[in-house]
Parts: sequence; C-alpha cells; structure tokens
Amino acid sequence: MKLEHLNIAVCDDEKNIVTIVSNSIETILSSHSITSSVKQYTNPKDLLAAIDNTFYDLVFIDIDMPEMDGITLSKSIFNKVPKTGIVFVSNREDKVFESLEVRPLGFVRKNNFLSDINKIINQIIIESERVEETNPKMSFQSNGKQIFIDLKDILYFECYNHEQIVYTMDQKISMHSTMKMIEDKTSKYGFKRIHKGYIVNLRKIKVIVTDGVIMINDCFIPINRKKITEFKHEYLKYQEINSDTIII
Repeated sequence: MKLEHLNIAVCDDEKNIVTIVSNSIETILSSHSITSSVKQYTNPKDLLAAIDNTFYDLVFIDIDMPEMDGITLSKSIFNKVPKTGIVFVSNREDKVFESLEVRPLGFVRKNNFLSDINKIINQIIIESERVEETNPKMSFQSNGKQIFIDLKDILYFECYNHEQIVYTMDQKISMHSTMKMIEDKTSKYGFKRIHKGYIVNLRKIKVIVTDGVIMINDCFIPINRKKITEFKHEYLKYQEINSDTIII
C-alpha cells in the first residue's frame, strides 16, 4: 500500500535550521506524491507537551539544544509514543551510539544534510510500504458496519450456524462471507483451513495435540486424526520458511 500522508515534527533550537529541515522534508515527500503536515518547534519542551495530544509519524530532532538535549527528548518521546519514528539531525556523530537506545530511524549530519536527508526519507518510504504489504488489513461488513482488522491480530475464523466469526485475543466479530472466500483470501498470509468449520492463523498456534491445535488464547481447534500427521509436516515447513525459530 502506498504511503499517502505523514504528520511530522521538527525540533531544533535554531529557527533557521528548523525552517530548512521542514522545507526539505516537504519537498522530498512531495516528489514522491506524499502529502505532509510539518510542525516546527524551537523548544523541546513544547514538542514534548504536544506529543500528549498529537501523534507524529516522524520527529526530526537536533541533539545539541540548551533547554533539553535531543537524546533526553527522544527518550521521553519513545517512552510516551514508541510508534513515533525518530530521526536525529546533528553534527554530533559521537552521540550515535548513545542514541541507539531509542532505535532511531536514521542520523542526518548537518554537514552532509541534503544527501543524508534524501537517503533517510527514501528508506522510510520503502520500509513503510514494505511493512504495509507484509501486514495487510482485512476489511469486512459486520452488522451494517465496515470493520478493519490487521490480519496478524486474527487468531482464527469459525463457521457457526452458517455464520462466519472472526476471533482475536479480545474480540469476537461476526462477518458476512463464506469459509471458501476467507480461505482463498488469507491462505497466502499464513492461514490454513484445518477443519471444515475453522481457518487458523499458523502464527497463533500454541501447541499441536493428537486431535487438533491449541491457540495462544488456549482455545482448542479440532483436526481430523487421520490428517494430523500431514498437518504437522505442513506446519513445520511453514515455520522453517516464515519464522525466526530454528526447527531441529
């Protein structure tokens, strides 16, 4: 899915630097047909206060600031909103290792500004679009409402009394579809129909037992005993390809 808009904050105690960084970001994003809203801050405490009420996809932060240094500011932002991406804009290359605690997306050197900021923003765009592709959402109708759920959050689908039900860790939602359609749409994302009435997310299986699987919410899903051996082989093959776990 193409990235369309970003909310961004830029913080540097020098007003002219804030303006240059903000204009550069808007220009680069615009060249990729991405709109942006860039808020400028010269006082880190103002940015920190704004974080309570405004979500920023990205914040660009100078490290050397008198009111509060950028490392301290970034740690506070990271603790409040860990999903906000942090990029440092500074000449303090000696601070790079200290900044790693907040897992920054990049480090833009002021003495190599144009090259670095182009590279960082391009990397952010590519990574954002890659994540969207690998973590798609499912959209469906339920009781007259359009529902959106990340596929990775779904534990399993159940067909009950001719109704399809979506289960997550904390939700149970009915949907208007068929098991065949769900199977066709989700199989390439690690979902498998292990019973005529169930389609499970293979990543959410806790343990395989003699006649089924137990999901991470401790729910038991049955499998035909004659097919359990075949399923185990398929499951292990899937894990070897898609998991960080090494199967021995």
